[in-house]
Amino acid sequence: MTIAAEVLNFPDVRPLPGVDRAWTFPAARNRFQRAIALASNDGYAFQVACSNGFSDEAAGAVLHFTRRHEAALFNATPFGVATGFRLPGRGFDCVASALPAATDSHTLDWEQRVFDVFPAWACEFSGDESEAEAKARFTGKLDPMNYRREVQPFVRMRYENPRSGLRASKAGHRMLADAARLDREIRVADQVGDGWVEAENFRGQVRRVEWHGGTAELVDPGTEDRTRFTVGDTVEFVRRFLTEGMNLRHDAQEVRRNGNRASRMGRCRCLS
Repeated sequence: MTIAAEVLNFPDVRPLPGVDRAWTFPAARNRFQRAIALASNDGYAFQVACSNGFSDEAAGAVLHFTRRHEAALFNATPFGVATGFRLPGRGFDCVASALPAATDSHTLDWEQRVFDVFPAWACEFSGDESEAEAKARFTGKLDPMNYRREVQPFVRMRYENPRSGLRASKAGHRMLADAARLDREIRVADQVGDGWVEAENFRGQVRRVEWHGGTAELVDPGTEDRTRFTVGDTVEFVRRFLTEGMNLRHDAQEVRRNGNRASRMGRCRCLS
């Protein structure tokens, strides 16, 4: 059977208003809503699935944008990203797609030709995620079915604290983490004034905070360029590094300037 024929077999299926060759229907005993739109090649389709914040208008906006950027979103390895998306009332800046193998939810044969698409932020994807990392992100922190969610920036990290004995890495490599974990480990290391915490952001930039005799420095491991780091600026550093990226030569000055501005406006908070 074709994808369209399979979709039309679902109970309570109806056309998605304003989107041709697209339908929507409740799923999992009404725990979430699905909307599926055929691709230009009818043998494939895109799907939105939403458990929080669904509306025909939101689903239609995602699927219209998806069709305009079909090539980029079909090129999921295992995520695809098309920037420039806006959804009124939310801060999303892109639509992302996921390979069926990365979603852990496509069990039927026809669903293997359906790509999940969802509103997101570009800083949530590095472009070099492994399939295992993509599956962990998609089924965990990204929470793609929640259209009212907060940004969850991509970060890999590792750290070592000789005095406390705390250490985290996978065969010496950085592991998936989140903004709150990065913030916490910097503060834990600062309490004993020794060790290091290293993070990689969505741009592939790597920064390490090192302690020497109780003094912290921000280091680019690739060039060994370094600058003084003030742990009081951790909130702003984590936010800026993970959502924008940074130039080490201006790291300390920019973090301090932005942190002071946010503090005065009462908006400085750690991402979680």
